Amino acid sequence: MQLTKPLRQVLICLALAFAATDSLADEYVIAILTPLSGAWVTLGRTMRNGIALALEEAEDGGRFRQGVHLSLKDYDDNLDPAALAKRTERMVHENDAILVIGPMFSTRAEFLATTANRYSFPLLTPAVSEGVTAAGPWAFRSSVSPHRLIESMTRGAIESTGARKIAVVYPAGNAGFQAQASTVASTAMQMRKLVVGEVGLNEGDQSFADTADSLRSVPVDLIFICMDAEPAGVLASRLRRAGLPKSTRLVFGPTAATPALLQVGREYVEDAIVVTDYLPELPGEQNKAFVAAYTQRFNMPPDRWAGIGYATGVIAAEAVRNTGPSPNRALMREALERGVRITAPIGKSRWTMGPHHEPQYAPAFFTVRSGAFVPMETMH
Repeated sequence: MQLTKPLRQVLICLALAFAATDSLADEYVIAILTPLSGAWVTLGRTMRNGIALALEEAEDGGRFRQGVHLSLKDYDDNLDPAALAKRTERMVHENDAILVIGPMFSTRAEFLATTANRYSFPLLTPAVSEGVTAAGPWAFRSSVSPHRLIESMTRGAIESTGARKIAVVYPAGNAGFQAQASTVASTAMQMRKLVVGEVGLNEGDQSFADTADSLRSVPVDLIFICMDAEPAGVLASRLRRAGLPKSTRLVFGPTAATPALLQVGREYVEDAIVVTDYLPELPGEQNKAFVAAYTQRFNMPPDRWAGIGYATGVIAAEAVRNTGPSPNRALMREALERGVRITAPIGKSRWTMGPHHEPQYAPAFFTVRSGAFVPMETMH
């Protein structure tokens, strides 16, 4: 049968319409909430870059059904929790988003987790509060809680060194670091180790000097320093210059695992143990490829937040892959809840979603050698 010109035009229009509909149906929105303004904008930008890079690599590498395209939409999470929750709920339904990644910090994440469960959209956040996942079945975390991370740090450092006596130092008045110090002390006592002191350090040079003198006079095997990189480096230099012997090793946690520790601490942090979930020096081909791709794309090496963001993106990409041919919010929640098991450049590279939406992975251990972070093996 020969088609008339008007009929051919109608059929062409219908074909184009169906093609457009199919194209739209294959585009799936993922919202990324990070600080795009305010004091934390730099950290927010690096985390967002890591998330986006992982999702784009998965799509370009053919990890999804042919034709599935992810549309990544960036939103500033620098709002009060109630306003952020209201805007996110509206955005999810206006864009038919299949997943929200973020926000970055626990106070906002806890509030948004309640909203996610009320309005049934999956939330995957790098925030560390256990209150996020306690909110209900739609909220998931990619980062372990500080309590779990510090507990693993303590056990690994003690087991790898055979330490018997320890001390722990933290900034007085800082509730977060004080909680970390308490975890170190309680874990050591559970291991039947002697805790010779928990020292709350006040600001000021005299306090640093007094602390250095007191810790030098008490023979201990390990001193855990729970503080940020720069003050940790200052304290290390004070301790060593006050005569702390090299046989006493210093241990630093995730917040000190930055180049600033090496720059400020210099030779005084040599042979220290540094424990964290991400450093660019992590071993393995996967991290090597990530560092190269990130550096080429953004003209700088990834920091801790970029690494955590990338791992979060890898988790999200695996969930998209596991939903089957047509991802939606319910299928994304089910894919995450079934238990994602991946290798990712975070901790010791083995990441698992636990039964209560709690991430499970062991932190990575490093030592400082010749002014650089060098991976070390531990029994933990």
